[in-house]
Amino acid sequence: MNEACRNTRNKQLQNGNQADAGHLKEIAETFMRLQQRRHTADYDSSKRWTRTEVLNDVKRASDAFDSWKAIRKETIADDFLLQLLIQR
Repeated sequence: MNEACRNTRNKQLQNGNQADAGHLKEIAETFMRLQQRRHTADYDSSKRWTRTEVLNDVKRASDAFDSWKAIRKETIADDFLLQLLIQR
């Protein structure tokens, strides 16, 4: 999933609505960032999280869900889901 998100974030999405492309790139970026932070939380016991950091991450996840709601019926969302399934 991380690789599919990285590919989505880095490629130029030319077809369709630019706002939709922006939503999708935000979703991909958020997934990568939060996955990395989850790995840090799981494996780096020296890391201490502040309340502000955690609340910012929760807000970012919530915003990503809102972005998904905005594009979930668009072709760009279908293409992204397919990429998640086939990306290795």
